[in-house]
Amino acid sequence: MRETEIIKERLPIAGVIGAYLKLEKAGVNLKALCPFHSEKTASFFVSPERGGYYCFGCGAKGDIFTFVQTFEGLDFPGALKLLAERAGVRLSGSGRRERKFEERLFAALEKSASYFEGELGGRPEAVKYLKDRGLAVETIEKWRLGFAPAEWRALKDSLIKEGFSEEELVKAGLIKRGEKGNVYDTFRSRIIFPLFDPAGRVAAFSGRIFGDDSAEAKYLNSPDTPLWSKSSFLYGFHAAKRSIRESDYTLVVEGQMDLLMCHQAGLTNAVAVSGTALTARHLALLRRLSPNLLLVFDNDPAGVRASLKAAELALGEKMTVKLAKLSGGKDPAELIKEGAAAFRAMLRDAKHVIDFHLEEISNRGYDKRRLHLAVGREVLPHLARLQNAIERSHFAEKVAAETGIKESALLEELGRLGRGEARPEEAAASDKEKEERAERKEIIGERLLSLLFWQESLKESAVDAAWLRKELCRISGESWLEKGTSEADKDSLIFRAEREFADVSLGRAVNELLRDFEMEMIKARLAEVSRELKGAESRADAAAESELIDKCRRLSGRLSELGSPP
Repeated sequence: MRETEIIKERLPIAGVIGAYLKLEKAGVNLKALCPFHSEKTASFFVSPERGGYYCFGCGAKGDIFTFVQTFEGLDFPGALKLLAERAGVRLSGSGRRERKFEERLFAALEKSASYFEGELGGRPEAVKYLKDRGLAVETIEKWRLGFAPAEWRALKDSLIKEGFSEEELVKAGLIKRGEKGNVYDTFRSRIIFPLFDPAGRVAAFSGRIFGDDSAEAKYLNSPDTPLWSKSSFLYGFHAAKRSIRESDYTLVVEGQMDLLMCHQAGLTNAVAVSGTALTARHLALLRRLSPNLLLVFDNDPAGVRASLKAAELALGEKMTVKLAKLSGGKDPAELIKEGAAAFRAMLRDAKHVIDFHLEEISNRGYDKRRLHLAVGREVLPHLARLQNAIERSHFAEKVAAETGIKESALLEELGRLGRGEARPEEAAASDKEKEERAERKEIIGERLLSLLFWQESLKESAVDAAWLRKELCRISGESWLEKGTSEADKDSLIFRAEREFADVSLGRAVNELLRDFEMEMIKARLAEVSRELKGAESRADAAAESELIDKCRRLSGRLSELGSPP
């Protein structure tokens, strides 16, 4: 038996997902609020019998491995290792050279973190600096802060003695190779912040210069490696993800010290961009947990620009964005050190990005013309990115009232800024509304397909699946039945059938649906034959007329047999 199958056998899906979500009984399935998009009504269903899950809201689906990958932000090897450890399964080495190499890199990084921690213990001046910044000893220990000595090869020599090769250390980003082939430590004379992957493993490091060497960059991050990518990394995500889901928003700060002080103050839903701009990959990671962002960047021109750029990107990803204005030109770490309660009050006063930006422009002292131009240039792009039509209308009215710009002019400009996408109100139409617009025949046919796929997926079906398939072929033809339903569509249909038919008399339901489906197919065929008959009459084609009239009689007779007037 394959390792994945053994793990699935030992770890029932209800237990795995139940460790993350509150599951409730729903017929033969379990249901919960989806963790991958924001919702108020549970549309996330788990099937213990088939070991799968499906969300009717966002389409997320899979098994225990895909769930852990998505929820924890891991790749497949990471999810496999995590679940194997929970299941007590020892993974084999056959064909696992890449995984073994990654494990070696993780081991080197872990040894490095311990080495840096030990070095910090012997650097009272560095510990004093961290305490003076407001960090408690517990925070320093919990986040495993360390120190890299001002030596060229101290870490490298220590790790070589542990049995690691230079190639492994280069790949892990711990040492660098010069032009002449000589190697040296990446971090020297720096306070070290370990950077953890979503599973809490040390994947990289960030070092803050400690000393008077002004020629060096203030912060230095590990280079991109097979284990770590700057563009998709958020500092503190591993410790914040559960709190983000529970509080339904992410607090985004800029630096490591800001992040550590936030968590120390109990704001455990905070993450830090850590020296890079907020990217679409960051937002995709956060949106799985909550669509709401609160940006708290430094209160200087660069911080404001970074906030607004991040906000515009997030609005384009259909997220709700608020910005907090910090007082006194201080960063979050400094403000929390002065008083966490006052900092929390600033967060409570956070404003929607459009309100924030409108106020910021209004305080520039522009004359009327320059104010209007600034609004058009800087505020309307944010307004155009709002996905909710009601929210767009609200802010358009507000901008018009506060600036004197005619609302009609604003709406006209918004139309010009449109990107040619489907209107949000259309994109947000509910499944029920879509079904109401769909043809009755397609609705009934889809329900029958869901029943067929569901019964075929069971070891012991309640309805003869072979008979049901034969009946559908008789009514609609083989081509309709095999019209290219994808595996993703099948999963959706199976979960739909389990949800809809779990507590009904299945035999009766199948017979009624087959009858209704056949009637709808006949009605569609009657309409088609009637059009052909009119064409034959206009051509005065008596033979064709006779044949088509005969078809109409047979179809009408079958309708009567089924219980519907022709």
